[in-house]
Amino acid sequence: MADISSEDLIQILKTGRNLVFLDSSRLNGEENSSYLFYSPETVLQISSASDIGPFFSSLELALSRGYYAAGWFSYELGYLLHKPLAGLLEHKSNRLPLAWLGLFRQPVEITSLASEKLFRGNRLSRGLDFRPRLSVTKKRFTEHINEIHEYIKSGDTYQVNYTVRSFFDLQGVSAFQLYCHLRNRQRVNYAAFIRNGAMRILCLSPELFFRKRGDRIWSKPMKGTVRRGRDAGEDILLFKFLSQDEKNRAENVMIVDLIRNDLGRICTKGTVRVPDLFKVEPYETLFQMISRVEGKVSRSFTWEDCFRALFPCGSITGAPKIRTMEIISELEDSPRGIYTGAIGFITPDHDACFNVAIRTIMAQGERCELGIGSGITIYSDPGKEFEETLLKAAFLGKDVIHD
Repeated sequence: MADISSEDLIQILKTGRNLVFLDSSRLNGEENSSYLFYSPETVLQISSASDIGPFFSSLELALSRGYYAAGWFSYELGYLLHKPLAGLLEHKSNRLPLAWLGLFRQPVEITSLASEKLFRGNRLSRGLDFRPRLSVTKKRFTEHINEIHEYIKSGDTYQVNYTVRSFFDLQGVSAFQLYCHLRNRQRVNYAAFIRNGAMRILCLSPELFFRKRGDRIWSKPMKGTVRRGRDAGEDILLFKFLSQDEKNRAENVMIVDLIRNDLGRICTKGTVRVPDLFKVEPYETLFQMISRVEGKVSRSFTWEDCFRALFPCGSITGAPKIRTMEIISELEDSPRGIYTGAIGFITPDHDACFNVAIRTIMAQGERCELGIGSGITIYSDPGKEFEETLLKAAFLGKDVIHD
């Protein structure tokens, strides 16, 4: 791994043009190191269907020559990876490539403890009070939830991850300062800060899409959330509630079955299993229900096969995946971009780690866009879902503007 001083590291994060910082800020979490990739020797991109084959061929060749790959896959790439969905991309306008991987000789590795010391000295001297504006009205939001209910009743889908956008301006705060502020408030294993030309990507994701080590691969879908308690007693009650709640369990197992099926397409027959089901993990403000699905990859494994089988993650589409993605394309007014895609890295040994890019902000100039998602089932109440959406947007400021 490359070596670098603390001062140079912070300077690169503040001013570097092409960098990928994969940040594990949750001390004692599953990931114990952060990685900085900067100044790629070359870049691989996908902008259309014709790029997919050359992209993955070039990736395999680069890995065989000792390069690391790091970057992102946008949600809309999923349309091209699944033939029934290819026509849907014609109606989407993407500001960024559908996939972007920089090729690097080696990253800078920083332990979580050292990373914590670095960021402790980069706190904002003032509070933030953004006024984010939602991309949909309450009326439009309610109409979309009602339409999803009709699709569920007709048997088209069982669950839809419906998302909206929230827009706000930085108000003189740099994107890196905002990242530091959010990072200090929400400790997660799979955060990322990316600079790509004028675009900056801030991701505070707690969710693992997949991790591959040797011939083992696993995914940890998150489905089921409840707030933390106001005191230790309420904390225990809410923990028990989420652990035992049948609705949350039903949603979780639905996605576990989907991901188990996806992993089965690239794993040796009989090796896919679910060692952890309905496990509840504590975070600063929430309890999350998480399961783990794992398997042993087949000898014929390739990265193109991997992404065709798994991408996008079922936890941010719903089930069944293909039909539900068609419904999402019909209802959502704008492309998701990197939000609900994947951010991560691949080593020359073909080990890899990619997150599910939730809690993600795309910033260009002063303008920022935050994606917000809701898992909609037949039991979802449109009014309550809208209020939850306002709450999810409100972490940026006190007031959320909507029509």
